Amino acid sequence: FLFISEGRLPTVHFGARAGETRDEGFRYEIKRVERRHGNAAGHGGTSRRGVGGPDAVAAQEAAELTEGDEALFERLRALRRTIAQEIGKPPYIVFSDKTLRDMCAKRPASPEEFLAVNGVGENKLNLYGERFLAAIAESV
Repeated sequence: FLFISEGRLPTVHFGARAGETRDEGFRYEIKRVERRHGNAAGHGGTSRRGVGGPDAVAAQEAAELTEGDEALFERLRALRRTIAQEIGKPPYIVFSDKTLRDMCAKRPASPEEFLAVNGVGENKLNLYGERFLAAIAESV
């Protein structure tokens, strides 16, 4: 019903199913999702998603990429954005940032290697694999 755009300043937008919320029988539910993670001492903890703000999350994610990977990551993000516009869906439907980072780290060169990337299955391989493999090959 809603989706959050990507980028430095994410914003909330209405999704394709937002019109359903006007139906008389529509029931709103708000879920609070907590996720477990370890802290610096290695102990597990619970926090709300996004604690630390988008800048902290972006900085942590950027730190995981090498300088060469950063250029490829931006290239893959641009391709993802183009595909998302073509299919009329938000970019995260194509691939998540986590998946794009894993592509940068693994740099798959074949469909079999592409399937080993976190977040890639047969369906996304068939839909987007050729274009992403070509973009990765061009960056080598």
